[in-house]
Order: sequence, then C-alpha cells, then structure tokens
Amino acid sequence: MRVYWFGRHLDKDLGYMSDLLEDSGFYGWLLPYAPGLPDPFIRIARSINTDKKLKYLVAVKPYTISPQYLLAITKSLDLIQEDRVRINFVPGLTKGGFDESFGGILGPINDSSSLEDRKKYFCSYIEEFRKVKTKKPYTYLSGMVTDICPNMLDFGDANIVSYGRLFEGKLEGYSKDTIIFFPVSNIKSLYDRIDDVKKAGYNNIMIHTDGDADFELATRVFKEIKSLSLPY
Repeated sequence: MRVYWFGRHLDKDLGYMSDLLEDSGFYGWLLPYAPGLPDPFIRIARSINTDKKLKYLVAVKPYTISPQYLLAITKSLDLIQEDRVRINFVPGLTKGGFDESFGGILGPINDSSSLEDRKKYFCSYIEEFRKVKTKKPYTYLSGMVTDICPNMLDFGDANIVSYGRLFEGKLEGYSKDTIIFFPVSNIKSLYDRIDDVKKAGYNNIMIHTDGDADFELATRVFKEIKSLSLPY
C-alpha cells in the first residue's frame, strides 16, 4: 500500500516536511497550485533532495495555467531529478476556491464560472494536453472524472477519489491502484478507514487531518504510518 499526504501545513519548511514524510513511510505529498499560496514548483526546485524518493504531486486546476507552460515546468524539474514531480489535475468544481478573493483568474474560466462551463473547459484542456508532442509527467486525475468527460480513465496514470465513493457503487472500471482520499480526526478513524480501503480491495490511500493547524495530530498520524511499515 502506498500512502500519500494531502498538502496541509504549508507554512512548514518544505525540506523539513519532505524528510518527515519520507522517514514516516509516505510515498508522496500533494501540494496545491493556487493564487494566494507560494508557488509549489519553485519551492520544490529550491528544496528537492536528490538522495530522497518522496514524490511531489502538484494539484492544478486547468484554468490556472496553460498546458504548454505546465509541461515546460515539469520538463525543467525533471532535469533536477526525473519523476520526482507529478501533476494532479483537479477539475475545480467546488465553490470557495483560492482565486475568488482575487476576483477570478484572468481568463474566460475561473472559480466563479458555472459548473457546466468548468466541466467543458476541463475536458478541452485535457484534450490539448494529450496533443502536445513531448514526454508528459506522471499524471493523476482527481474526482469522478468519468462523470465529467467520457473515456477519461485512459488518460491519467492514476486516479484519486474520495473515501465516500467506496460505498456508492460508482467505481466500476477504476483500477485497484486508485488512491482513496480521506480525512482523519483521530487515530481510530485512521485505522478504521485503512481497514475499509483494504476490504474494498484498493491498494493506495491519501490522508489529511481535519484541521489545517492541527500539527500535533498530523505528527501522531506520521508515527502510526511509520509503525505499520507499509511497503512502497
């Protein structure tokens, strides 16, 4: 089972958090790319340790960056160390996005656009990303992408879906390597949800704590994951 951490505690030094996560047995760390937050690509380039293995997943809403520029960034980071930085495409279908306080990203689609407009843009963006004739980074797709674009399961290298989907009967066709994403509020909920994921036959999990500022709970989670000695 591979274990990923969702990008909480962004105020912490990236190098410190990276070492802590890898030493605790985490496979990857998801970081958001969004206005109002430090650029994760720059932070990674500055702090990446080529003697380590932790994967960095940068969560990108397609209407915040062009596919051509995104590929240029990932290609540059591959020059530091190949396949340490991966992309997680997020449709951006929820309200309360980071760019709302900025009046929206400059462009026809932003966090204030309608659900249908954002769906259409997401599908168009992925098609453009497919067309670019260069080596592409390992790519994750978040959410029930098959509800947004038809035939989308064959695009991403892996999918990330919420824990609740395990019980809705909607994961037919999804690989058992799909990452099941869930929050934890205490250590018991961590073990309960890991057990549920295993019983459902899935192999990978992504965790975050309920409170952004609850670093004490996060460190307890890290210790528990380390104690499980889960294989990479």
